[in-house]
Amino acid sequence: MTDDYREAEARARLMIDPADIDWGPPRERPEDWPDDPDVRRFTEWLRSLISAEEWEERRLAHFFALYGAGMPVDRERTPELPFTFDAGEDRGGWYLFLAEAWIDHISDYEPAQGSRIIPLFKMLGAGFDLLMRVEGVEDRARRILVGEAKSPDGALFELLVALVYKKAGWPTVNFVEERKDSKTPDLVVASDEQAWAIECKRMSKARYSQIERDLLWRRWRPVMDMMGPLRFSLYFDLTFKAEISAVPDDYLVRLTATALAQGGTLEVDDEIAVGRISPIAIDAVRAEVRERPVLQSSQRMFELLTGDYAPTFAYASAMVTKAWSVNPRYIEDIDAASIIRWRSIHENAINAKARHFKRQLAEANRQLRGWGPAVLHLGHEAMEGQPAEAARRERLNAMIRDFDTEGVWLFWIMVHHFTFESPPDGGWVAEETVDWNGTNGIPCPLPLPPRLLVLPDDEPGTPPWEAH
Repeated sequence: MTDDYREAEARARLMIDPADIDWGPPRERPEDWPDDPDVRRFTEWLRSLISAEEWEERRLAHFFALYGAGMPVDRERTPELPFTFDAGEDRGGWYLFLAEAWIDHISDYEPAQGSRIIPLFKMLGAGFDLLMRVEGVEDRARRILVGEAKSPDGALFELLVALVYKKAGWPTVNFVEERKDSKTPDLVVASDEQAWAIECKRMSKARYSQIERDLLWRRWRPVMDMMGPLRFSLYFDLTFKAEISAVPDDYLVRLTATALAQGGTLEVDDEIAVGRISPIAIDAVRAEVRERPVLQSSQRMFELLTGDYAPTFAYASAMVTKAWSVNPRYIEDIDAASIIRWRSIHENAINAKARHFKRQLAEANRQLRGWGPAVLHLGHEAMEGQPAEAARRERLNAMIRDFDTEGVWLFWIMVHHFTFESPPDGGWVAEETVDWNGTNGIPCPLPLPPRLLVLPDDEPGTPPWEAH
């Protein structure tokens, strides 16, 4: 946990008195907020895997950190810190906090991150009875909160894969206990006639993507410092042709100065980026938030500032606002706001993210050596839209077809492409499609038809990024 994160949490503690928080079991839902029995079933079972006392301490820590994330810190000491929430070392606890908020205290829910988690909890809850028939499921689920709490996505993905094999009718679906002296798959599925080793790999976000975000933020921060005192509101809609690392440090500042000199409007088309800068009708935004407070960092807020909903872009913003008296994460008035909606289409950016995939593929293959016929399930979040995701998908499939398993009996590789969205009108949307490729050049029946993991449909869907 960084010093900046600790400071934000400490400032939230000054703002919120723990004695005023009613964490009694259960917290009452708003009358107009429906229950979600599937999410509740899995959430309550997962929570039961640790003590009530431990969960109370972790839950309060996430509560304070969530509210502290919206409070400004000292810009002079932290000039590159985005005002975003970081779950620190306890991402598994944060996931459980989000699920509890979804079913019981929606005012504490964080939609952008919750949209990635609630669909998974819902599917695991809907198939809960079958899931409980998987040997080793409790120990594997406990990793979400203990042992792998810093990166729980892998354990959640493994639970979903185990469940889909149970749904397909395999009588034996067992988690394999890890061994210090040898490589092991995650699962073994078996019937009287055959057995398969199953390896699961939930792709982490490529380091390149994180570096891109941080570099963009550094170039955006001086614009924030310019626009705040001016109380002028601008919308930057930019697609970067160059790698973000090649964008000059003062590029956005120079664009801003030119746009301001022209009344706030500028068409951009150079070797760095293409797009447009335009004024924001802040009076219309002000009228909306005064009528109904809006969560500050949300797709609804982005929609108000940009005029439309574009979930596959990245955003950074700067706002002069008044916090809502009922919940300081929401705003009830706004004086000015500037926002950048951006993405990168440079070839190196696409290739760098594909190389990250190849490393994960090789690592998974090593886990299966000596385990007989095997299937690899790879989970990938396709969140960057056209053209990046379509190009990446083509490269990934070509990479799989050419992949040398080096003698490992890995016959099938299934790639599950997910998108998760938090629409402006509330709730969440999940989409998934599956690509499958044979390896080793040996015809071999699939141990199960390609099945979706986070949706109830049995057949793969349309690639989600093609819909946007």
